[in-house]
Amino acid sequence: MRSSFTLNYKKSQFKFRSAFAMVVCLLLSFFFQVNNVNAQFVPCSGCVANDDAVDSIVLVQLNPNYTPTNGQPQYIDLSPTCSGQSTITGYLKITFTQQATTRYGTKIAGNILVNGVYSNTFTYCDPANTSSGTFVKYIGNLPITYTCGTQLSLQDLFVGWGNSSGSNACSANTTCSLSPHCVQYPITPGGPPIVVVTPLSANFSYAGSCPSSQTAQTYSFDTTGTNGGTVPYPSNAFSWTIVNKTTSVQVGTLTGAKPTFNFSPYGTGVYTVTLTVTDDNPTAVSTISKDITVTSCCNLPTKVLSVTQPTCANANGTVTITTPTGADYMYSNNGGTYQSSTTFTVAAGAAYSITVKQVSSGCISTATAGTMAAQPVTPAAPVSGGDQTQCQQSPIQTLTATATGGTITWYTAASGGTLVANPT
Repeated sequence: MRSSFTLNYKKSQFKFRSAFAMVVCLLLSFFFQVNNVNAQFVPCSGCVANDDAVDSIVLVQLNPNYTPTNGQPQYIDLSPTCSGQSTITGYLKITFTQQATTRYGTKIAGNILVNGVYSNTFTYCDPANTSSGTFVKYIGNLPITYTCGTQLSLQDLFVGWGNSSGSNACSANTTCSLSPHCVQYPITPGGPPIVVVTPLSANFSYAGSCPSSQTAQTYSFDTTGTNGGTVPYPSNAFSWTIVNKTTSVQVGTLTGAKPTFNFSPYGTGVYTVTLTVTDDNPTAVSTISKDITVTSCCNLPTKVLSVTQPTCANANGTVTITTPTGADYMYSNNGGTYQSSTTFTVAAGAAYSITVKQVSSGCISTATAGTMAAQPVTPAAPVSGGDQTQCQQSPIQTLTATATGGTITWYTAASGGTLVANPT
């Protein structure tokens, strides 16, 4: 009997505990429902009531100091800014304004997007009654791993409520069975999702181009990569500075979300561009700097020179530019004043450095340098042994002329004459 009693007792105890556990699970499921679903949430029809309206959706974090008895809030705000690719575990805080009197339970469902791409689906239900005015729901069983700089948003957000004490929102068989006691966001089908307020993270992209008649690139900047804070941002949210990285001289300031800057007055090189984003709800300031390399926009034709070296008779040589030529080009030697003439006189043995400037763009070519040859040495006059008389009757005589100094060329006369190949 004792053994049988003990066995029956243990069986009863087991049944009681099992039943108790089931009741607890059912109660928890009833009082606080949050489910992650693989399939995307499909909007419900007829959800156009305005009893509850969403004021804001903010990503918050658990309070590490919270205990159920210390009076501290369970959730606290995140830092207003973040940087890099840091990750944050956060939870959705949804603030509502209720226009009607008592509503019985609140059910929320929707699709989570990261940078506009579907990530997850959630459903949530809290059976607590709500009254007219403002109230907040924390989706506490849906931790979200958020990466700094990404955009978090909710698409097809459903909010439903029970209209009487006997029809609590959490007792509905399906989410859409609450219709018409519900509202769907965006209000206009196919409209933009609701952007979740996350820590502000400044970012920008850039691209260089070469409009006509410019010597250096123009850069376009775009703040589309900035995320977090409350959008739309204030009209004066974006400010820029541009500093020459080599000289540390600030060359410009900009405002606006998509400004441009012409670097032609400042030349090529590396510049540091800094974007500062200032949000006012909540107040936050985020800054990011990037280095850009500005290159030349000049595209001059290849420069061709014709060089004439000094001669015995002329101690100077000439350098003539044969390409490019025309009214749109001017020329300089050794950094001197630009001239329209394509020819420069250069003394024997002197250095020259020729650059070409395009008048319409201001572009200046790289220099082509060289050194003029020395003037050739004039040979000494030939030495003659004097006239020789030769009788006609005598045998044929050989006359030989000699001269010294450099390469000698012989002619039959002092001016003009015929070239003599061998003066013998």
